Amino acid sequence: FFLGKENVLLVSLCLCLVLYILPLIPVWTILNKLKPSTFAPPLRVEVAGSAIVDLVADVSASGVVTSSELRDRALLAVKRRPDELDTLTSGLASISRLPFGTTVVENVADLPPQPDEPAALRLYEFEGCPFCRRVREVMTYLDLKYTVVPSGRGSSNREYVNKVASLKGKKATYPYFEDGEVMLFESEDIISHLLSK
Repeated sequence: FFLGKENVLLVSLCLCLVLYILPLIPVWTILNKLKPSTFAPPLRVEVAGSAIVDLVADVSASGVVTSSELRDRALLAVKRRPDELDTLTSGLASISRLPFGTTVVENVADLPPQPDEPAALRLYEFEGCPFCRRVREVMTYLDLKYTVVPSGRGSSNREYVNKVASLKGKKATYPYFEDGEVMLFESEDIISHLLSK
Protein backbone atom coordinates (compact mmCIF):
# COMPACT_ATOMS: atom_id res chain seq x y z
CA PHE A 1 0.00 0.00 0.00
CA PHE A 2 1.07 3.59 -0.51
CA LEU A 3 1.98 5.87 2.37
CA GLY A 4 1.85 9.62 1.90
CA LYS A 5 4.59 11.90 3.28
CA GLU A 6 2.52 12.70 6.37
CA ASN A 7 1.90 9.02 7.09
CA VAL A 8 5.59 8.12 6.68
CA LEU A 9 6.52 10.83 9.18
CA LEU A 10 3.88 9.63 11.64
CA VAL A 11 4.95 5.99 11.32
CA SER A 12 8.62 7.02 11.75
CA LEU A 13 7.81 8.96 14.91
CA CYS A 14 5.84 6.02 16.32
CA LEU A 15 8.71 3.63 15.58
CA CYS A 16 11.20 5.99 17.25
CA LEU A 17 8.95 6.17 20.30
CA VAL A 18 8.59 2.40 20.55
CA LEU A 19 12.18 1.49 19.74
CA TYR A 20 14.16 4.24 21.45
CA ILE A 21 12.13 6.02 24.12
CA LEU A 22 9.86 3.41 25.75
CA PRO A 23 12.74 1.06 26.68
CA LEU A 24 14.38 3.96 28.54
CA ILE A 25 11.44 4.60 30.88
CA PRO A 26 12.45 1.94 33.49
CA VAL A 27 16.06 3.21 33.38
CA TRP A 28 14.81 6.77 33.68
CA THR A 29 12.64 5.82 36.68
CA ILE A 30 15.51 4.09 38.51
CA LEU A 31 18.02 6.89 37.81
CA ASN A 32 15.51 9.49 38.93
CA LYS A 33 15.03 7.55 42.21
CA LEU A 34 18.79 7.42 42.81
CA LYS A 35 19.38 11.09 41.98
CA PRO A 36 16.09 13.00 41.65
CA SER A 37 17.57 16.15 40.12
CA THR A 38 19.17 14.24 37.21
CA PHE A 39 16.05 14.01 35.06
CA ALA A 40 12.87 16.02 35.08
CA PRO A 41 10.20 13.37 34.49
CA PRO A 42 7.27 14.23 32.27
CA LEU A 43 3.98 15.09 33.92
CA ARG A 44 1.52 12.26 34.22
CA VAL A 45 -1.96 13.02 32.92
CA GLU A 46 -3.54 12.91 36.39
CA VAL A 47 -0.94 15.36 37.76
CA ALA A 48 -1.56 17.82 34.93
CA GLY A 49 -5.33 17.40 35.34
CA SER A 50 -5.20 18.07 39.09
CA ALA A 51 -3.05 21.16 38.53
CA ILE A 52 -5.35 22.48 35.81
CA VAL A 53 -8.37 22.11 38.09
CA ASP A 54 -6.48 24.10 40.73
CA LEU A 55 -5.50 26.76 38.16
CA VAL A 56 -9.08 27.15 36.95
CA ALA A 57 -10.25 27.67 40.54
CA ASP A 58 -7.47 30.21 41.24
CA VAL A 59 -8.64 33.62 40.00
CA SER A 60 -5.19 35.14 40.51
CA ALA A 61 -3.50 32.65 38.14
CA SER A 62 -2.58 34.00 34.72
CA GLY A 63 0.01 33.62 32.01
CA VAL A 64 2.14 30.65 31.00
CA VAL A 65 2.62 27.93 33.59
CA THR A 66 5.72 25.72 33.54
CA SER A 67 5.61 21.97 34.12
CA SER A 68 7.30 22.39 37.52
CA GLU A 69 4.61 24.91 38.54
CA LEU A 70 1.95 22.45 37.41
CA ARG A 71 3.59 19.71 39.48
CA ASP A 72 3.65 22.01 42.52
CA ARG A 73 -0.06 22.80 42.16
CA ALA A 74 -1.19 19.17 41.87
CA LEU A 75 -2.65 17.44 44.92
CA LEU A 76 -0.16 15.40 46.95
CA ALA A 77 -2.32 12.28 46.61
CA VAL A 78 -2.02 12.59 42.84
CA LYS A 79 1.71 13.38 42.79
CA ARG A 80 2.89 10.65 45.15
CA ARG A 81 1.75 7.35 43.77
CA PRO A 82 3.63 4.08 43.95
CA ASP A 83 5.72 3.66 40.82
CA GLU A 84 7.37 0.58 39.33
CA LEU A 85 10.33 0.65 41.72
CA ASP A 86 8.05 0.98 44.77
CA THR A 87 5.96 -1.94 43.59
CA LEU A 88 9.04 -4.07 42.88
CA THR A 89 10.71 -3.48 46.26
CA SER A 90 7.45 -3.93 48.18
CA GLY A 91 6.78 -7.15 46.31
CA LEU A 92 10.28 -8.46 47.03
CA ALA A 93 9.86 -7.66 50.73
CA SER A 94 6.55 -9.52 50.82
CA ILE A 95 7.90 -12.49 48.86
CA SER A 96 10.90 -12.77 51.17
CA ARG A 97 8.54 -13.17 54.15
CA LEU A 98 6.21 -15.78 52.60
CA PRO A 99 4.05 -17.44 53.92
CA PHE A 100 3.75 -14.97 56.82
CA GLY A 101 0.96 -12.42 56.57
CA THR A 102 -0.96 -14.33 53.90
CA THR A 103 -3.08 -16.82 55.84
CA VAL A 104 -5.05 -17.12 59.06
CA VAL A 105 -4.43 -19.84 61.65
CA GLU A 106 -6.91 -22.71 61.16
CA ASN A 107 -8.80 -22.69 64.47
CA VAL A 108 -9.26 -18.89 64.33
CA ALA A 109 -10.81 -19.08 60.86
CA ASP A 110 -13.73 -21.11 62.29
CA LEU A 111 -14.70 -18.40 64.83
CA PRO A 112 -17.57 -15.99 64.05
CA PRO A 113 -16.54 -12.64 62.53
CA GLN A 114 -15.60 -9.85 64.93
CA PRO A 115 -18.26 -7.15 65.45
CA ASP A 116 -18.07 -3.91 63.47
CA GLU A 117 -17.04 -1.63 66.30
CA PRO A 118 -13.89 0.42 66.83
CA ALA A 119 -10.91 -1.87 67.38
CA ALA A 120 -9.45 -1.91 70.89
CA LEU A 121 -6.01 -2.73 69.50
CA ARG A 122 -3.94 0.17 68.17
CA LEU A 123 -0.68 -0.22 66.28
CA TYR A 124 1.53 2.82 65.69
CA GLU A 125 3.79 1.86 62.81
CA PHE A 126 5.21 2.78 59.43
CA GLU A 127 5.49 0.75 56.24
CA GLY A 128 9.29 0.62 55.94
CA CYS A 129 9.80 -0.88 59.40
CA PRO A 130 10.61 -4.63 59.35
CA PHE A 131 9.63 -4.98 63.02
CA CYS A 132 6.23 -3.42 62.26
CA ARG A 133 5.81 -5.88 59.39
CA ARG A 134 6.33 -8.82 61.77
CA VAL A 135 3.59 -7.54 64.10
CA ARG A 136 1.19 -6.98 61.18
CA GLU A 137 1.88 -10.54 59.99
CA VAL A 138 0.99 -11.99 63.41
CA MET A 139 -2.16 -9.88 63.60
CA THR A 140 -3.17 -11.18 60.17
CA TYR A 141 -2.35 -14.72 61.30
CA LEU A 142 -4.61 -14.29 64.34
CA ASP A 143 -7.29 -12.55 62.24
CA LEU A 144 -7.44 -9.58 64.63
CA LYS A 145 -9.13 -6.26 63.95
CA TYR A 146 -6.93 -3.36 64.88
CA THR A 147 -6.44 0.32 64.19
CA VAL A 148 -3.30 1.30 62.29
CA VAL A 149 -1.93 4.70 63.21
CA PRO A 150 0.60 5.73 60.54
CA SER A 151 3.71 7.09 62.24
CA GLY A 152 6.33 7.75 59.59
CA ARG A 153 9.02 10.39 60.04
CA GLY A 154 7.44 13.82 60.32
CA SER A 155 4.04 12.40 61.34
CA SER A 156 2.15 14.25 64.07
CA ASN A 157 1.28 10.81 65.50
CA ARG A 158 4.87 10.45 66.67
CA GLU A 159 4.33 13.16 69.30
CA TYR A 160 1.91 10.88 71.16
CA VAL A 161 4.31 7.93 71.04
CA ASN A 162 7.16 10.17 72.27
CA LYS A 163 5.01 11.33 75.23
CA VAL A 164 4.12 7.76 76.20
CA ALA A 165 7.77 6.69 75.91
CA SER A 166 8.97 9.56 78.11
CA LEU A 167 6.31 8.74 80.73
CA LYS A 168 7.54 5.14 80.78
CA GLY A 169 11.19 6.27 80.86
CA LYS A 170 11.91 4.70 77.47
CA LYS A 171 13.06 5.79 74.06
CA ALA A 172 10.27 5.78 71.48
CA THR A 173 10.66 2.83 69.11
CA TYR A 174 8.38 1.32 66.52
CA PRO A 175 6.09 -0.46 66.45
CA TYR A 176 4.24 0.89 69.46
CA PHE A 177 1.15 -1.09 70.51
CA GLU A 178 -1.82 -0.44 72.80
CA ASP A 179 -4.33 -3.01 74.02
CA GLY A 180 -6.42 -1.23 76.64
CA GLU A 181 -4.02 -0.54 79.51
CA VAL A 182 -1.21 -2.59 77.95
CA MET A 183 1.39 -0.43 76.18
CA LEU A 184 4.30 -2.16 74.44
CA PHE A 185 7.24 -0.90 72.36
CA GLU A 186 9.17 -3.99 71.25
CA SER A 187 7.90 -6.23 68.45
CA GLU A 188 8.87 -9.40 70.37
CA ASP A 189 6.85 -8.22 73.39
CA ILE A 190 3.88 -7.30 71.20
CA ILE A 191 3.92 -10.67 69.43
CA SER A 192 4.21 -12.57 72.74
CA HIS A 193 1.28 -10.56 74.11
CA LEU A 194 -0.86 -11.28 71.04
CA LEU A 195 -0.07 -14.99 71.00
CA SER A 196 -0.85 -15.34 74.72
CA LYS A 197 -4.40 -13.93 74.32
